[in-house]
Amino acid sequence: KKSDKEGNELQSKILNDIGSSDLLAANADGDRVLRGTFPVLAALLDASRPNDTSNKSEEGGGGAPSMNAVKESVHELLSIISGQLKRPLILFLDDLQWADAPSLDLLSFLLSTDAQMKNVMFICAYRSNEVGQDHPF
Repeated sequence: KKSDKEGNELQSKILNDIGSSDLLAANADGDRVLRGTFPVLAALLDASRPNDTSNKSEEGGGGAPSMNAVKESVHELLSIISGQLKRPLILFLDDLQWADAPSLDLLSFLLSTDAQMKNVMFICAYRSNEVGQDHPF
């Protein structure tokens, strides 16, 4: 089918771009940051370098990454993915009333970044009845 072929080509382009990114390539700082902070991304990162086994299943490494490293790594990943899409990448974030300060800081950073993120749409939801007067919302 045409749509399957297009989907496979798109997936290959995204994986190639991730694998060739200076920040997200195998064993690069961003690769380690994403693996350590978001272990669920390991499969995506592994798929971007099928011939490399040096970093598979590793989770980060020594210590927690800085918030700036997390921001830059997530920004790079979303920019790569959204940059290959013909339509917006839509991310739905629910229950933001439970989000901690670093998570809100990351979201704020992503919402305020440059044109590389122009193809990303964030839909955010929270329960107004579960936030107090001191909540950022």
